[in-house]
Amino acid sequence: MWVSLGGAALLGIAVVNVTLHRPLLEMLYGPLLLLAFALGAFLLGQKRDKVLLAATFFLTTVGFIEIYRLKPELAAKQLLWIALGILVMLIASALRSYRWIERYKYLLGTAGLALLACTILFGREVGGAKAWLRVGIWQFEPVEIVKVLLVLFLAGYLQENVSAKPFGKLPLSWAAWGPVLLMWGLSILLLFLQRDLGAALLLTGIFTAMLYLATGQGLFVGTSIFFTGLTVLASTFIFAHVRTRIAIWLNPWDKLSGNGYQIGQALFALAAGGFSGRGLAAGDPGFVPAAHTDFIFVAIAEELGLLGAVSILAAFLFLVARGWQLAMEKNDRLGFLLVSGLVCIFAIQALIIIGGAIKVIPLTGITLPFVSYGGSSLITNYLILGLILGINNCRPADQRDY
Repeated sequence: MWVSLGGAALLGIAVVNVTLHRPLLEMLYGPLLLLAFALGAFLLGQKRDKVLLAATFFLTTVGFIEIYRLKPELAAKQLLWIALGILVMLIASALRSYRWIERYKYLLGTAGLALLACTILFGREVGGAKAWLRVGIWQFEPVEIVKVLLVLFLAGYLQENVSAKPFGKLPLSWAAWGPVLLMWGLSILLLFLQRDLGAALLLTGIFTAMLYLATGQGLFVGTSIFFTGLTVLASTFIFAHVRTRIAIWLNPWDKLSGNGYQIGQALFALAAGGFSGRGLAAGDPGFVPAAHTDFIFVAIAEELGLLGAVSILAAFLFLVARGWQLAMEKNDRLGFLLVSGLVCIFAIQALIIIGGAIKVIPLTGITLPFVSYGGSSLITNYLILGLILGINNCRPADQRDY
């Protein structure tokens, strides 16, 4: 695995460096990236999972090479974020017990709501949504942390209230439904006030998936889709930027010189990529605005073609499938819900952003896990990976003391 990843990183960075006449010193990015991966895997010891690490490091490598190709001035920062992310993964994987989540579930949920409320009061608006919060010199997206807190809260709550394992029924009473619906409703309300409907869609997806995983009842999925549709419909009448996004999703060609330029260029880039791509550093993904963040999947598809795009999808498939396999191997409900819920974050987020980039759904403006540029996203995703590895190596929650 290390030989393949190392060779891919070194070769990809070398091709970009030579083709675009970048400084030779930047060739060091490849060895440094490989060193970060090797150290991370070595320090994990027996906790490492070859499939999870291979998929994650592959996505990170491809994303880093494309970021270096598109925005060389951001490559050093991205490498730093990767190193910090691996460090966070190592810390999270050291988890020795997860039973504390049952005790502090309401505190975790309240912390998530508080983060969203702070964003409404003190956040910075980007692209029509108030989604960024600045603390000193550090700027981050609170929803990246909130999505993890939501999974921890729901896992702890559903573990306590769902009768059977891993599937069962949630009693039809306010005592059982009230807190979880209240937490969900407040999350959506706060995100509605932030006008960050992409994040609202992500959290709704996580909420729906967790309820289905806990109960096995498809009714929750249909109900959630219905209310999500109502929310989107209401938002189109209230927020101008939502109406604009839906309009350009339906027909970007009438507004190619204006708001439809981004998605139009993305579709041109996808078409230009063809089956095998135009070649690394040989395409023109820079014509697509935000190609290194929201549209990095399109940039990869243009230069590496359908083969490159499918390899990204396959890596996510391996990541999610292996995560769900680990979840099914847990013999306690809390462990099952935690691992499966955390894995669902990767699946839902990837589906939302890739679907928006290829015009299957309206663009929402969230990042592609491990691939897009961004510190808060990358570190949070490595945190999730570390939690999955740590929980997988813990004994069942009902056999441990607090």
